[in-house]
Amino acid sequence: MQNLYIDVNDPRNEQIIRKIKEHTNEFLKRLLIEDSRNLLADEEPFRHKLLKMRNMDVDLANKFIPFLESEIIDSSKS
Repeated sequence: MQNLYIDVNDPRNEQIIRKIKEHTNEFLKRLLIEDSRNLLADEEPFRHKLLKMRNMDVDLANKFIPFLESEIIDSSKS
């Protein structure tokens, strides 16, 4: 790869410098959008799956489903 030096003070290079800035900004925007994306956004919480199963099956109607972290930690109920 060859190093290319551009004089930023030379008015003839204004267009090149502007293009480089735009390209860099677009690249950074794309990179930040990809990085900020939640990988688990499409996943359904396990508690919601349990509630759906409980609503579908009569035998599971009286089963306890914990909603709070304290209920999960307290294993006497679950």
